[in-house]
Amino acid sequence: MLLKTKELDEIVVKDLLAQNDLKGIRVAFKEMETADISEVYEDLDIRHCIALFRLVPKERRAEVFSHMHFELQEELLAHLPDIVGITILNEMAPVDRTRLLEELPQEISTRFILKLNPDGIFLSNGPGDPKATSIVVQGLLIKLFKTNIPIYGICLGHQLIALALGADAIAIGTGSMIALNCNKDIPEADFEKEMGVK
Repeated sequence: MLLKTKELDEIVVKDLLAQNDLKGIRVAFKEMETADISEVYEDLDIRHCIALFRLVPKERRAEVFSHMHFELQEELLAHLPDIVGITILNEMAPVDRTRLLEELPQEISTRFILKLNPDGIFLSNGPGDPKATSIVVQGLLIKLFKTNIPIYGICLGHQLIALALGADAIAIGTGSMIALNCNKDIPEADFEKEMGVK
């Protein structure tokens, strides 16, 4: 049976690791495909993953990281120095970075959001029940309110901000949502009636 190149690469790296040949691993990581490098980590404990990750050339780390499964990404971010994690997050595609930060446990996510020092934070629209969602994000929002980072919200995002600040949110019917989203003038009395305001 012939082994594929990536399987050979994994065997070589694991042999080099067994021999504690860090220089050889560094050379192998310069030549291997980034997706293949990420597969080397699959069977290793977190200590070895951290040690090996530091051997990946800096300019390739974000790409290698993006190929890893979520659980390993989470563990690495929890254990790597913040400066390494921030560098990786800054080099990731914005969509991938956002998805990752949304899925991480709140304490890790909050730590990195604050360290990334964004110009602003935008909480987008739903779908979702603002009261159920606020349970998940309220602690994060309260921490963010204590910073100088502007926080913007649209629809559900705006409701989450209001709930985190102690306001209440009520459900309104779909007819009201249609009235709010249409581009026609609605007399004030009709609008208040539509919204249920007395």
